[in-house]
Amino acid sequence: MSKEIHDRLPSDEAAVIEAAAVAWLCERDEAFTPERAAAFAAWRAADPRHRTAVAKVERGLELLHELPAASFAVEARLTGRRERIAHTPGSARIPAWAWATGLAAGLLVGLLFWRFPLHPPAEAQMFAASAFGPTRAVLGDGSIVNVNTQGKLEVQLGARERRVTLAQGEAHFEVKADPARPFIVVAGGVTVRAVGTMFDIRINGDAVEVLVEEGKVTVAPVPSPAREATTAAAAAPLIQAGEWAVVPRADPGAAPRIEKMEPPKMAAALQWHRRVALFNDTPLREVVAQFNRRNEAQISLADDELGARRFGGALALDHVDALLRLLEREGGIAVERRAPNELVLRRVP
Repeated sequence: MSKEIHDRLPSDEAAVIEAAAVAWLCERDEAFTPERAAAFAAWRAADPRHRTAVAKVERGLELLHELPAASFAVEARLTGRRERIAHTPGSARIPAWAWATGLAAGLLVGLLFWRFPLHPPAEAQMFAASAFGPTRAVLGDGSIVNVNTQGKLEVQLGARERRVTLAQGEAHFEVKADPARPFIVVAGGVTVRAVGTMFDIRINGDAVEVLVEEGKVTVAPVPSPAREATTAAAAAPLIQAGEWAVVPRADPGAAPRIEKMEPPKMAAALQWHRRVALFNDTPLREVVAQFNRRNEAQISLADDELGARRFGGALALDHVDALLRLLEREGGIAVERRAPNELVLRRVP
């Protein structure tokens, strides 16, 4: 046995816990009584290692379903062991299920250590937007992430799920569909789960806001030992396209406030990550504010009357010079360049 594999083998105590987890899951599959269900919940809540063992064995069972050859081998060995027990003198003192459980635990633990720990977890990627504007990234699975100004997030693309942690700010996700790997975003104590959709998440002071542009997502609190020990929670609310959900950060387990959002309002809320913005009779001060959020070059207005002027047209928000040329040519406005990144707009006399 190689040293690497030997170092990864579980301790005797861990093996006992994993065997107990297998026993519980075998009993659960044959249907719990209410009393046994309560006892199982109490056992899981008693020690974080119990919850970890249950999750590991459940992953192993899922893997057996995915690998028919392995499933057949486990069943064959269990069947052979039962037959030997049945013909062994004195074996009546030892329940057959105990032998089966021990063997299943060993096989599952071995299979899990072969399948999971020997392969390092996916490397996390960090994305952050500066104070001068959003940033855009195409992930390895083809999904697109836009991070708003001063936003920060971490992405980990695993074999079984794609997980994002939004540490601060706002991000928009265009998720590539992959039913085998749900796309999960954790933000401010809230978990948002999707498969293939477009949605926006913003940590806004005392709340987490979720806006679904296309498809649908579920919103639920991040799991915790306290919640696992209680009775099963209600199904996670489903947020549909065109809906906006708000969850208080102080109580992420509370039912989110869900509202319909009209298309014009949604377009305005999501405009921050659009490269091209459409302005329709918009005050110049608002146009300037959008450009300032996206660019290092900052524009200021010499007076309030100039900011009230109305502007219309489609412009790329990262092309400041195009805006300035348009204003100079058609708006009767002069541009004063005080520094490379400091611009002042004045009315032409």
